[in-house]
Amino acid sequence: QVDEGDPNVSAGALTASIIIIDRAGNTASPFTTLGPNNISIDAVRPVITQAYISSTDMHVSVGETVEITLQADHSGYSASPLTRVNGVSVLDSNVVFSDTGSGLYKLIYTVEEDEGTVSEGELSIEVILVDSYGNESLKFTSLAPNNLAIYTDKPSAAISGTTSICNGDSTRLTIIFGGVAPW
Repeated sequence: QVDEGDPNVSAGALTASIIIIDRAGNTASPFTTLGPNNISIDAVRPVITQAYISSTDMHVSVGETVEITLQADHSGYSASPLTRVNGVSVLDSNVVFSDTGSGLYKLIYTVEEDEGTVSEGELSIEVILVDSYGNESLKFTSLAPNNLAIYTDKPSAAISGTTSICNGDSTRLTIIFGGVAPW
């Protein structure tokens, strides 16, 4: 069993010592020769150090994108299917994960209408990175403070006033706008 913090072993450098004991309690000399192999051990999980909004538009509507930059200890990781932005899985087509090199990663999230409005600074993330050995990072949820807000409500208008008037008369109409200004 390999546990977190055990030493890593590069390909072909694994050593072993096998001692055989028969029913009578006789012990054989240790067997320490392994044939050529490519066995390696990675006992270290990926580490995410920060996540921040890297897009410049802080007022995002349906169809627009939010870019989140992640910084981790190494390149070459993939995103776990449990990775989410605003509750939307990386398995959905509107969340795209990419490795940009040097331990940096991008999550590009395209807002869809049914995903809900998000108040300023309240966007949620859950990121889990996976290395080539299957080691998973701890769930990372700390998005750096920001002013990003997502608006998914469509603008609306309601008109009220007198329902009938005569030719040449005037009346007052009231228009009530809904949604987020400006309309």
